[in-house]
Formats: sequence, C-alpha cells, structure tokens
Amino acid sequence: MDRLPDTTTPLTPTTITPGPLDPAPAGEPMVWVPGPGNGFVAVPRSLLPADYFTPPAPAPPARGGIAASIDPRAQVLAAGGLGIGAAGWGLGQILSAMAGLGTAGLAALALAAVVARMPRPGTTTADNTSPGASTEIHVHRGARVKARNLNIR
Repeated sequence: MDRLPDTTTPLTPTTITPGPLDPAPAGEPMVWVPGPGNGFVAVPRSLLPADYFTPPAPAPPARGGIAASIDPRAQVLAAGGLGIGAAGWGLGQILSAMAGLGTAGLAALALAAVVARMPRPGTTTADNTSPGASTEIHVHRGARVKARNLNIR
C-alpha cells in the first residue's frame, strides 16, 4: 500500500464578488468581539445582546482534592471499617495485656507472699523450742525494751 488511489474531485475556484457595505453610523461605538478563525470582528454596540457585558455568575466552589471524586456514603463506610479495625486492634492489646497479667500476677503474688513472711525492720524473733511459744522483741533507740506476745510454757 504505497499509495492509495486518488478518489477526490478537484475543486473549482469560486470568485467572491463584494456586495454593498452598510457602514455603521458614525456616532455609534464599535466593539471588537471574537470572530471566526481566532480573529476579532468589529460590531456596533447596539447589535450586541443586553447581557453581553455582564460577567457570568461565578461557578460554585469545587470540592478540592480527592474528596470530590469519592461518594459520601463510601466515605462513611470506609470510616466505619477503619473504626472497626481500630477497635479490633485495641481489643487485641487489652487481651494480650490480660494474658501477660496472668504470668505477672502470679509473680506478684509470690513476691507479696515472700515480703509478708519477712520480719519487719527493727524486729527480731526469738523462737523457743516448744511449739506455739515465740517472743517478739522490738529494739528501740532508747534504753527501753518492749516485749510482746510472751508465750513461755
């Protein structure tokens, strides 16, 4: 297909004869308006429509960004999905903390039991050989010695 056959008919040149021109009245102002072929044409101001010189009403402000192309109902559904996902993540955090609390709770109870069995500072216990007989002696800074729970048998 080097060359397609020529199926067009040649145009014959036409001659345009200018007709009579009606000049605009000398006192009427002329206005240049856009015309054919990206040019401008002079038109008498009286021939233009009345609203030609009034600016068009401003267009409503466009919703900017990507939000203009997303359906509002779809936005609500997506936000709900994100909310459910965040709630699920929070529930997972709580459950994992509770699972760790089981191990840490047992360790805390064991530590509390050890601390409860330790004698208080400044207290010594003298254990007598008989069962149930014990004496707690509190040593104070003064010369006093206070004995409590004397169960000597």
